[in-house]
Amino acid sequence: MAVAEPFTLKEAVLQVLARNPTVYSAVQEYKSRGFEVREAQAGYLPSVDIGLGIGYEEVSNPATNNEDVDLTRKESSINVRQMLFDGFRTSNEVSRQEHREQTAKFEAFSVAENQALRAAEVYIEVLKSKEFVAMAEQTLRVHDKIKKKMAERMKSGVGNESDYTQVSARVALAEGNLEIADSHYRDSITNYLRVVGSQPPIDEMVMPASLKGSFDLDIKQETQLALEQHPTLVAATSDVGAAQAQYSAAKSNMWPRVHLEASKRFDDDIGGIEGNDEDLIVALRFRYDIYAGGGRSARKHYAAYQVEEAKGLRDNAHMQVIEAMRLSFNAYKSLNTKISYQKQHVDFALKTRNAYKEQFNIGKRTLLDVLNTENEYVDAQRSYIRSSYDRQYSEYRIMNAKGQMISSLGLSMSDLLEMN
Repeated sequence: MAVAEPFTLKEAVLQVLARNPTVYSAVQEYKSRGFEVREAQAGYLPSVDIGLGIGYEEVSNPATNNEDVDLTRKESSINVRQMLFDGFRTSNEVSRQEHREQTAKFEAFSVAENQALRAAEVYIEVLKSKEFVAMAEQTLRVHDKIKKKMAERMKSGVGNESDYTQVSARVALAEGNLEIADSHYRDSITNYLRVVGSQPPIDEMVMPASLKGSFDLDIKQETQLALEQHPTLVAATSDVGAAQAQYSAAKSNMWPRVHLEASKRFDDDIGGIEGNDEDLIVALRFRYDIYAGGGRSARKHYAAYQVEEAKGLRDNAHMQVIEAMRLSFNAYKSLNTKISYQKQHVDFALKTRNAYKEQFNIGKRTLLDVLNTENEYVDAQRSYIRSSYDRQYSEYRIMNAKGQMISSLGLSMSDLLEMN
């Protein structure tokens, strides 16, 4: 019988990156920005247009001896225009669009990072919930076994009814806890389906390997790395560059514009005179807008405020990156410390439980003592398992806070673009 291949977190994240509509939308936005760059670069190249026209014309002028002349006017022309100087408008617009493209690129990567972290969360939650169900089932079996043993004792006249009702109450509690665990398990599957877009292959899912070797335990160093490479902060910094380029472009209205223009006309029956009418013009044209109702000045002030707004958003992103790193790092350190004590609690609770069972069998402990130690052991084990899974997730939070969640799984921006 063939053994099924393990379904790792990487496979789940790949499904998210390929199917998630938020990721898809962000990637398409990035791709569209590339064409805006191309549109801006067109300002460096000449423009060519062709004109054609035909229509009725009635003329009375000295060329027709002031007599009315009706002709069918025919027009055709070709015009070529090359920008020589536009006050740096084109270069600034190209720079603005390139910054906007860069912004969209890292925004898409940031969206992918966050969705990958969400995938890790629901993936780990399914595994944790599944293990809690197994624990609840085991606890119910243990209490059922004790209940049967108490029933046998009552039949033989050794046990008493109070012990039997007491263990029966614990069985009912264990059944209720199993239902709660199973409900959480079903919820985890629903959350996984919503995030990943498919049912989790539960039997093939495996616990992700620890990433603790992928980051330093020095929070200052990790925070500095996050500030240098987190896609959200890089995107916000690019936005500042785009706003500054927009401001420079607004100032270009204060400069004159110089174009080299060439036009050739091929007309027939123009101005009341029958026959061909052709001309060729090649000229260097200088244009300077003296007054535009204050619109240019308003545009420049608007762009200046846009720069300050972009700087404020960048500074806010800066603080958010620091906050996310500190919260993630603190959560990891806290869980890492807590787990060692919880493991000791599990070990000691297990020894106590086993000792109490032996002492109960020889009459030195009551049934209540046995049941209480059994519950303490189960609670200790549950807390330890929960912290173990939470610590694993906290490692991915740290990688996400650095902007390396996807790269930690061996994926890259090029993989993201290929899937969308």
